[in-house]
Amino acid sequence: MDNIQQFVALIANKGGVAKTNRFRIKIYLTNDLAPLSASGDGGRDMSLLCESASFPNKTITSIDYSIWRNPIKIPTGFTNDDVTVVFHLTNDYYIKNIFDSWLNSIVNVDTYFASYDTTFKTKVEIFQLDEKDREIYGVELIDAYPISMGAVELDNTVNNGTQKLTVEFTYNTWVPINNLTSVDNYTGDINLNQATPNFGLANA
Repeated sequence: MDNIQQFVALIANKGGVAKTNRFRIKIYLTNDLAPLSASGDGGRDMSLLCESASFPNKTITSIDYSIWRNPIKIPTGFTNDDVTVVFHLTNDYYIKNIFDSWLNSIVNVDTYFASYDTTFKTKVEIFQLDEKDREIYGVELIDAYPISMGAVELDNTVNNGTQKLTVEFTYNTWVPINNLTSVDNYTGDINLNQATPNFGLANA
């Protein structure tokens, strides 16, 4: 019981548990794409239509080094995987039109010439929000652009399905965004009689 109380106190002092459905994404459209956005910079509307996103990973690359016994790993650098973002599609295909234009601006569909990267690279910011919709953690994808756009499936056998668009973003690197909101102590109901307290997750 003491361990449970200590665990509950720790979570409460840390502001509660972070929830997967509390996030915001800001995509800063390039000058050529900005006119396609209904809200000016695309940040608000594209964030509202975003179903899911993820914070990027980071993996240290290494080589094995051995003199005469078991090898040890020597770090040589790092790699980052692309970030997948899923959007809801509206009947005006607002999101699809933006990414159609964005990808076409990277490589010309007629000449196959690639554009200067300064014309299609931008920054993307992804934030974890608390229950008051405050940004408590965030990362910036530096020099980001869409590298892949998924297919949009059509199906006569599905009556109430909704359309979604999956986009893969690549980028040069990512950095954490500093000076975000500090968390408050969690003040929601915590039932110690539960085997695993849910910290209000059932009400998310």
